[in-house]
Amino acid sequence: MKTSGSQLPEIMAHEQTLVRIKMRRIILILVKFIMILTGQELIAQTATENFNGAAQSDKKDLEQQELQWIMKQDSLNGFYIPKNIDECMTELDTLLKKEEKKKFMSSIPMKYHKSLGLYLRNNWGLWQGSRLQKYFTNLGTTHPDDMSSIILNCYWRYLKGDSTDFDTELNRHPRIVTPQLLIPDSMK
Repeated sequence: MKTSGSQLPEIMAHEQTLVRIKMRRIILILVKFIMILTGQELIAQTATENFNGAAQSDKKDLEQQELQWIMKQDSLNGFYIPKNIDECMTELDTLLKKEEKKKFMSSIPMKYHKSLGLYLRNNWGLWQGSRLQKYFTNLGTTHPDDMSSIILNCYWRYLKGDSTDFDTELNRHPRIVTPQLLIPDSMK
């Protein structure tokens, strides 16, 4: 995968975080060594605890940077990531051969959960925070199994010439429900 100029600052920030983590580890090792040699084990323990807290913070920053980067990509590991359900239909049309489409249409989509569905989950970044995962999450579907199932069901209908009826498929799967704030009458 080629790196565009707009990705360069993100890659540099990621590399800087990695260097900062490595430098802190080296410094900690040296400080602990010197403190142990001079009989200051208690201070060495405090330094270790401080380092571990900073390392956790760096790790979270690094994970957040990686997630932000992944969400912006139109492809991961050489696989194009569709933006929405319509692009999923187009991409599956491109990926599958005519014989594979006929076999898929003559079966039920659920039979493909562990084959084509697995391919979608792994290669379209549904476990990794891809833009397609973000698309489904924004619609309330959060589990990659549900996302791939929706895609497979919609594609099956698409091949049969039925309306894709995306909203119906979304409603068949568990979704995040925003809880309503219940305010007692006495507080209104």
